[in-house]
Amino acid sequence: EIKGNQKFSDNLTEVIAAKADNEKFWIHEQLTVEMDNRTRGLQLYRNTCSACHGAVGKGIEGLAPPLDKSDYITGPIETLTLVLLHGLKGPITVSGTPYQFNAQMPGIGVNKDISDQDIADLTAYIKNAFGKSGRGASPELVKSLRDKRPKDGSYTEEELNAVIKK
Repeated sequence: EIKGNQKFSDNLTEVIAAKADNEKFWIHEQLTVEMDNRTRGLQLYRNTCSACHGAVGKGIEGLAPPLDKSDYITGPIETLTLVLLHGLKGPITVSGTPYQFNAQMPGIGVNKDISDQDIADLTAYIKNAFGKSGRGASPELVKSLRDKRPKDGSYTEEELNAVIKK
């Protein structure tokens, strides 16, 4: 018995008894949750984007701008999709604040392991997590934007705005 916490002690005794009888106790069961596009997008975000943009999308000073409520996220889905596919470089303005970084954001569209569906899922997660809400890109839109390549590898803000016609 654990002094001062009878309920905890009773629960622990129950778990130990269930284990001794080779029974599964609720605490040992793993529930499976059906994956949707935002859940798959979250996994991609954590593996691909969060190192620079941070787990909660606040950005990392000197490395990457914030995503949270950024006009790149709340704006047209084509903007976000083109940036993910082809990357972004140079001075940029995010929600009225200018940023200049030494490095450029690489596009993930060249990674053969990341499909159009993966990028669509990533846009759905980012739009919902860091925007007001919204739908992500369709895999068909992602496929159609793969060919809208910038002239020098990654988009500048000016080139991106011209493609989106802001």
